[in-house]
Amino acid sequence: MRIKRPIYNHRLRLVESAKQRGIKPTAHLFSTTVPTVRKWLRRFQQLGPSGLLEQSRARHWQAHRTPSALEAQLVELPKTLPMTPTSQRFFCFLVAFFLFQGL
Repeated sequence: MRIKRPIYNHRLRLVESAKQRGIKPTAHLFSTTVPTVRKWLRRFQQLGPSGLLEQSRARHWQAHRTPSALEAQLVELPKTLPMTPTSQRFFCFLVAFFLFQGL
């Protein structure tokens, strides 16, 4: 597996140094902290070389998401009520607001 990313190569050298010299000397040699060396060593041990690649920092789930059944009801509600264009826009604004808040 050959990757031409300088950050990957840096992390790989850090892990190899930690295996040979130990965690504290490696942290000092690479001008970083002990927890950082531990983190990359642990990822390398658990995931292999792919553990040294960048990982997404985005959330993988949304804690306060509106249930899809309720969301579907709110989307269908304006179709069942007689509304003027102005009240329809206001209703859509309210629905969007409550969906954003995680009702």
